[in-house]
Amino acid sequence: MSPKISVVIPFYNGAKTLNRAVESVMNQSFEDWELILVDDGSIDESAALANQYLSDSRIRYIFQENQGVSAARNHGALVASGEWLIFLDADDELKDNAIFNFSAAISSDTTKDYWIAGIERVKDGLIIKRLPKKGIHFSKIPGTFCLRKKLFQEVGGYDILMKFSENTELFHRLELIKRNSELLYKVSLVYYDSTEGASKNLQNMVDSLSWFLGKHKKTLSSHVKHLFNQIIGVNYLRFGDQKKARIYLRESLKYKFRLTTLIRYLISFSKPINRVIYKK
Repeated sequence: MSPKISVVIPFYNGAKTLNRAVESVMNQSFEDWELILVDDGSIDESAALANQYLSDSRIRYIFQENQGVSAARNHGALVASGEWLIFLDADDELKDNAIFNFSAAISSDTTKDYWIAGIERVKDGLIIKRLPKKGIHFSKIPGTFCLRKKLFQEVGGYDILMKFSENTELFHRLELIKRNSELLYKVSLVYYDSTEGASKNLQNMVDSLSWFLGKHKKTLSSHVKHLFNQIIGVNYLRFGDQKKARIYLRESLKYKFRLTTLIRYLISFSKPINRVIYKK
């Protein structure tokens, strides 16, 4: 018997792209799925668009006051009836065979708790295909992974305080409890690179990575601590806050010496140079 899979699409003012995401689920070659649309307090036409699909009994609509994408995903997962979860952002789409491929993989090895698949990234008309590889870091983007609902609940779901890198933080917790996972060497997601969205908000990035560093201080590698501190430091250079930039760039150098990091640290002492290189 095939596993029941629930797809959760959170959206906030997603009228421009929601149809594409929903229809990518409806057009799946595998038909035994459930789709949960979680409206995170939209004020545009996306709610009306979502309700147009409710004639399909496999699709459900949920409204919540605006709480952010992590809370919306958690809400959708909570009410999901499937044993397995796929999250999908409202501006992306699943490949036609995505759910079939995940379902076949799950049925082929019932010991696995989550599967990671590949991605097609669309940017400026170009398509870049990438598949996961053993031993090589692969970013977990909604639509590229399918995990047991029970496991998602066990680790506490998404951290609702995270507005950036929330998937990385979720998988850090999953890796800490050492559950069985496997790679699926097929593309499951079409990801549309956009300059819009919370992931492009520098303050969200600073706040979330600062929280991430504090929350997982004892378990993050030196490389990740170096990287996160550097990202935060560079953003403070962009904000023109050189004092805070120095604090994080100095911390970054403590974990790993890189000439580029040192140069950025030195730039933090010169306001004229900082203004030229890092515009607000």
